[in-house]
Parts: sequence; C-alpha cells; structure tokens
Amino acid sequence: EVPDPNEPLCIAVDHESFEAFVAENKLAVIQVHDGQEILTKEFAEAMTRLPEQLPYATVDASLRSNGDLVAKLDRNPEKNAEFFVFRNGLYHSKLPRLRAGASVDTIEEILVFMSAESSSIEEEAEGTETIEDLFPRWSIHRPQDNFVEILTQEEFDREMESESEGDITIVQFFSRMCKYCQKFSFEWHKIANEFSLLDNVKFLRVDGNTIENEPLIEKFEILGFPSIKIFLGGKYDSTYTGERTAEAMRDEIVATLESNNKRRRNSDGTYDMASNIPSLIRNLKRMYDAGQLSEERFLERMSLLQNVAGAHKVTE
Repeated sequence: EVPDPNEPLCIAVDHESFEAFVAENKLAVIQVHDGQEILTKEFAEAMTRLPEQLPYATVDASLRSNGDLVAKLDRNPEKNAEFFVFRNGLYHSKLPRLRAGASVDTIEEILVFMSAESSSIEEEAEGTETIEDLFPRWSIHRPQDNFVEILTQEEFDREMESESEGDITIVQFFSRMCKYCQKFSFEWHKIANEFSLLDNVKFLRVDGNTIENEPLIEKFEILGFPSIKIFLGGKYDSTYTGERTAEAMRDEIVATLESNNKRRRNSDGTYDMASNIPSLIRNLKRMYDAGQLSEERFLERMSLLQNVAGAHKVTE
C-alpha cells in the first residue's frame, strides 16, 4: 500500500538538527529545496519497495536560518532541489539522477544500490575495526577527540595566545564537503591520539566553511583542503607538505620537536631553564591539577622556577 502523499514521509531538519540526523544514521538522504519539496509521492512509493525504510530528511533552503547549513552543503543555487547522500556522518555524494520527473523505478534503483553498497562497507569492517573507526564522525566534534575544533577567528587567536615558547600546534584547515578531508579524517584522529599525552603538542582543526573563519583562510593563504600548518609558540612556522598519513606526520612532528628542543638549549648543550620558565610553570600547574603532584611538591617546584625567573630578570 502506497503511503498517503499528504502524510509527511520524512522529517524536516534545520541547522540545529541536521548534524545529529546524519550522525545517528549510517546512511541518509537529504533533499535541499527552495521551499517546495519534489518527488514526494514517488519517494513514498519507492520506500515501500525497500526491505526497510531509508532515513530521509529535507532542508528548506528558502529559510534564512538555514543559510549557513545550505552554504556548507555546497548546493547549486540554480537548481530548485538537490539530493545529498551521507554515510556515517560524512558527506558522500550528490544524486543528480534524482530530479523533478524521476520515476518510482529510478528512485528505487538508486536507493537499493546505496543500501547494498552501505552493507558491503559494514561487512568489510566487521571483525577488524568498527565502522566508526573506519569513518570517524568528524562532522560533529566529540568531547573525547584529542583536538580542538575552531569555528571563529576569536577561538583561534585565543588558542594561540595561550601557547608558550616550545609549544607545537598542528592546524588543519578543512572543508566539510571535501572528500580528501574525509579520507584524511581517520589519519587525523589517529595522529592526534598518538600525541595526546604531550602537553606541548596541540592539534586544531579550522572549519573552512564557516564565514567567521574567512579571515584565517585569507591570512594563511589557504588555497585547498586539507591544508596543514605548523605553529611554534603560537606563531606560524611552516606548511606541512608530506603525505597525508599518520606515520608521515608523526615523523614531521618528532623532527620539529627535536629541532625545537635544540633551539631551547644553551650553546654548550645544557638546558636553558630561564628562557623556558613560562612553559615549565604551565606544565607544572597541569600536573598539579591532574593530581600527579602533591601540594607540597608543587609549591616546592614552583618556588624554584620563580627563583630562577627572578634571578634571570636581575642579570638582564
């Protein structure tokens, strides 16, 4: 029995509910329209032919509140409706064959193919890694991720101002719709996790699709995604041009750490404590806050660092 076309076949999502919808469903189809949904009846009939209903939602591009969301989806403004496929929270592709006038058979064929392809991906992942490991749901930044998501220039500036000499910050400029960014996503999570225990290595990810980050895109001359920049002590140092793998990035970061440590030593090779007081104090506070130091040991070491800093100012 074909569902009543007057009954809502899917849910209408906006800029607030969109992220949750694509993240909660392993496979989802999104129709973005100019205020008038198309193929409503045809979709309803095609859905009845599937073993199970496919998660399907619409986005009204005519609503001003959805402006940022529509911009992120890279929609063609010349078309009154477009269909997007998301897999495990990641943008996968558009469906150009789904347009006004498409038959029920055509819609069914496309939906069956997508469902079969999705199942094969899950079967390949079974017994090795979870589907979430293979395709990290990076469209939503999770609290457990070992990197900071940057949505505005103010957030970026605040992160850089908190850095001390000797700190290394790896910044990825990415686009939500970029397939190369999606491919690199697993490697990014992997390398950020590897260095999560080092206080002086930080990872930031700058969303290049947000209007608020446009000044950063222009300032650092980002011409494509993903672009990776290395900052030392909160200041730009270099652009990473190696392979987009965790292994290659690990080698680059380790080499940067070694080079940075050499610069922080005296000419005779001894550690230059005086010039590294800010980062030493910060790390000491982190250890105390994490319960790794007793209050007595914390005060003792803090007094030592303050004495060194005071002596250094006198000699200057």
